Amino acid sequence: MGQLFSKDRDALIIGTDVNEWRRGYNAITQFIKTDWVEWGDVQLAVETSVISSSGDVAWLATAGNVIMSNSSRPIRFTAVLTRRDGIWIFRQLQFQWDERPLSLSDLIRGYAVTVHDSSPPSF
Repeated sequence: MGQLFSKDRDALIIGTDVNEWRRGYNAITQFIKTDWVEWGDVQLAVETSVISSSGDVAWLATAGNVIMSNSSRPIRFTAVLTRRDGIWIFRQLQFQWDERPLSLSDLIRGYAVTVHDSSPPSF
């Protein structure tokens, strides 16, 4: 945790459930610990992540899945990081279920399963 979040800088994590907002190092530590043990195996599409930066601020977005004992659910993940003394730390993370019905245009564009290039889908 100490390598991912700063104890002395404000941070926020937004989970998938209603009112699942945790602010500050201690609250985020407890949130991640609980999810690590009880939630599921989070698998993010690192290869197709969209990552940008400007100076000492970076932001990213990607998709993935949460693998649970009997099921798998698609998820979106976004984050904002800042760099201090050459070290990147998370300042905000958001997890969001990605479960809308597929449309014909999703299938035609190939976005139903994965995004195959590094650019985000255009709508």
